[in-house]
Amino acid sequence: MPPTKTLNGHDVYVDYPSSHYPKEVTRYRVVDPGGDPDAARDVFEAIFVRVDQDTFQSDNIQANELAGRDLGAAVLCDLKKSTKVVRSSSNKLNDGNEYRTEPAQKMWESMVRRGLAEYDEAGDRFYVK
Repeated sequence: MPPTKTLNGHDVYVDYPSSHYPKEVTRYRVVDPGGDPDAARDVFEAIFVRVDQDTFQSDNIQANELAGRDLGAAVLCDLKKSTKVVRSSSNKLNDGNEYRTEPAQKMWESMVRRGLAEYDEAGDRFYVK
């Protein structure tokens, strides 16, 4: 399958593997140029679940070396072009089904500092601007 687009100089594959999930899902998958597509260190993957008509929520954003190359922010901003709201998971409203890891927290905080996202303290969620 050819790449769907290029973000930050990386080929990106976007698909919609909804047969594996109970809700509509968008998945971004990036393989490091020259990397092994079967090695976690060489693949960045981000999965977003539609929670309502206008909103996608991060379900799983891999934290590896590729994420540190600003691919997380690029993917989040790209998804925002096709929907009204892209948000993080929340630790505060945790019912056991969602949480935000420390690396994801750092990625979102970096996006806030750069003006790409904002934080809602009441719901403990980040939102792409």
